Amino acid sequence: MARRRSGAWRLLVLGLGVSLAAISGVGCAAGGESDTGTPGEGGSGGAGQGGAGGAGGQACVPAAEACDGMDNDCNGQVDEGCACQTGTTQACYSGPVDTKGVGACKDGVQTCDAAGQWGPCADEVGPADETCNGADDDCDGSSDEELPEVTCGVGACAVTVAGCDNGVPPACNPLPAGKEVCDGIDNDCNGTTDEADPGLGKACETGSQGPCSTGKNQCLDGALACVPDVMAAAEKCDGVDNDCNGILDDAPGTGMTCTTAKPGVCAAGTTKCSGAIVICVSDVASTPETCNGLDDDCDSLADEGNPGGGASCSSGQPGICANGKMTCAGGQLSCVAPTPKNEACNNLDDDCNGQVDDGNPGGGGGCVTGLLGACGVGTLTCVSGGYTCVPNIQPTTETCNGLDDDCNGSIDDGSAAGGSCSTGLPGQCAAGTIKCQGGMLKCESTAPPQTETCNGADDNCNGQIDENNPGGGVACNTGQLGACGKGTTLCQNGVIKCPITVSPATEACSNGVDDDCDGQTDEGCPNTCAHSKCVTGTKLTSGCDPCVTSICAVDSYCCSTSWDSICVGEVLSVCGITC
Repeated sequence: MARRRSGAWRLLVLGLGVSLAAISGVGCAAGGESDTGTPGEGGSGGAGQGGAGGAGGQACVPAAEACDGMDNDCNGQVDEGCACQTGTTQACYSGPVDTKGVGACKDGVQTCDAAGQWGPCADEVGPADETCNGADDDCDGSSDEELPEVTCGVGACAVTVAGCDNGVPPACNPLPAGKEVCDGIDNDCNGTTDEADPGLGKACETGSQGPCSTGKNQCLDGALACVPDVMAAAEKCDGVDNDCNGILDDAPGTGMTCTTAKPGVCAAGTTKCSGAIVICVSDVASTPETCNGLDDDCDSLADEGNPGGGASCSSGQPGICANGKMTCAGGQLSCVAPTPKNEACNNLDDDCNGQVDDGNPGGGGGCVTGLLGACGVGTLTCVSGGYTCVPNIQPTTETCNGLDDDCNGSIDDGSAAGGSCSTGLPGQCAAGTIKCQGGMLKCESTAPPQTETCNGADDNCNGQIDENNPGGGVACNTGQLGACGKGTTLCQNGVIKCPITVSPATEACSNGVDDDCDGQTDEGCPNTCAHSKCVTGTKLTSGCDPCVTSICAVDSYCCSTSWDSICVGEVLSVCGITC
């Protein structure tokens, strides 16, 4: 009886231990020892120290969460709200990605602060403006590139050097000063150009005409200029080029349009100096008459005698109108073509329209060609200046029309019959062959209706595919485990398939069937006593199942009403378990 009480007491203590563990928080208490001096069983809490907790462990005391890799506030989460653990470091770089590690650019270091956030990026070096130091300051893979040139000195003494030479700014030394000359350059490097007019006063040629042709040199706009000794004046009728333009006596009143007393082209004149006076002189002397609409010979008549005319020419027109004669009319020579005629069957373009014998002149009547079939009837036609009987219908490819199209004496021979066609019927009856019958093409089916099979086709030509599940409804093996192995054949998309008839379900106990289709039968089911005086379905400790099963067959070891802690203790005792 003492054993029975001891077993019941143990159940009570275990129940209290579970309750205390639930109150203290799973996984927070440190492991301890049981009240009997032996290590307690581990709790169901989290990893670490909490997993060995027993009746003597410490409770987790919530505190403010710190970024230290611990669950300080005992909420089952570590370092929530923290980007990092305080005191840890990481490399950082804020410059463009393609400059990292190039030239002078390098990573910095970020440190995780007390709030668990990454601090600023310290000691990093990013791209900077390029300087002459032999280094790649802008981190583009090149050093000292594109630095501006340096210029020193003024005028002709100015010197420009490169902005950088092997990482060192080069020295810039101006050129020595020279003697000033008239060239628009500050030769003596004093900041003033062409001072004191060098070369002034020497005799020179101005390039002008007449008395203005000689002069003296002066420095103007960086070049020596020859200034005339005599300046141009107004022209007058005196035999001198007063205005230095290279023309004598182009005095005021000269060079003006005027009219002489002569006819034709001789009437137009220009005023000129004659001695000391201005008169009107003809611009053009009389010449032989030409076709230009003018009175060239100044006889008061223009283009008389058809000047330049009478020669043979090509009018540019077709047919008999091509050969023309040159004629002066309206002051211009042109090729005048002959007058067109009515078209005749003579292989000529009589009406000059670019076509020979057009309009079938003299033809158009009916005639017999002497050919077979549709080619026998023709029309009288002018061809190459003569008449012939041309068939109204030319031989063509034979078609199914009841006619001899190719004019070989046979009707509808070799027509389009025999090709593939569509009958308009459903299923396999749709395909047909073209046949020519009575001058008409007809499409006859090449395959009759057949019994429907599972092939994705309309075998019986009723407009439906694989209807009534052909080949289906037969028991089959799905290839899956357990209850899922049974199936029934089904015609689907033209193929016989074996879908399952029983889907996986929760494993049922003591039915000898693999209900969840995992290859195991009645797995996870507890052993129960089947004796009439035992409570059916009561679960017993798995370690005692074999012993209990045999005891339940003996009436003296089973309770008559129900299982209680005393009965359990008795059964466990019989099984050799110390309670």
